[in-house]
Amino acid sequence: MTRDEQLRIAHLYCNGKKTLQQCAELLDMDIERMMDVLYKLDIPLDGGRPPFNKPAMKLLRQRRTQVSS
Repeated sequence: MTRDEQLRIAHLYCNGKKTLQQCAELLDMDIERMMDVLYKLDIPLDGGRPPFNKPAMKLLRQRRTQVSS
């Protein structure tokens, strides 16, 4: 799993498109490890619940831009 994959899946979580369990399955990991991924990306565990977590989404966009560069 690459950093870019983690960011893409975290983005789905923050937008409420996928649950924590679904994200873990997409990345082929258990929930605890998925929670670690979100923690390292500074995304709170309620990041996918409306209203959208705007600070987390902003941070994800910044990191995605840095990874792409």
